[in-house]
Amino acid sequence: LLLRKLLEPKLGVSIAQRPKRGFEIPVDRWFREPDTASLRAELTSGALVSELGFSAPAIQGLLDRHLGGEDMGRKLFALAALERWAHRFA
Repeated sequence: LLLRKLLEPKLGVSIAQRPKRGFEIPVDRWFREPDTASLRAELTSGALVSELGFSAPAIQGLLDRHLGGEDMGRKLFALAALERWAHRFA
């Protein structure tokens, strides 16, 4: 509250008094960028599939839905994190 009051003259009332907001990570956009093509390929052929028994066609289905416009970014991000873990520890 004190910090808001101190910064209100510089930020303006509309910013200083607005409710708190979370920090959004644009994972939905990240998985659509060309730079992530290798990551998308790794999800369907990496340790998730070979070591943990995930279904490559099911993962590919999520990727296809995401690239088709549906927001599957959070699910893909979770799979990517699990892929990295499995690649290192499984």
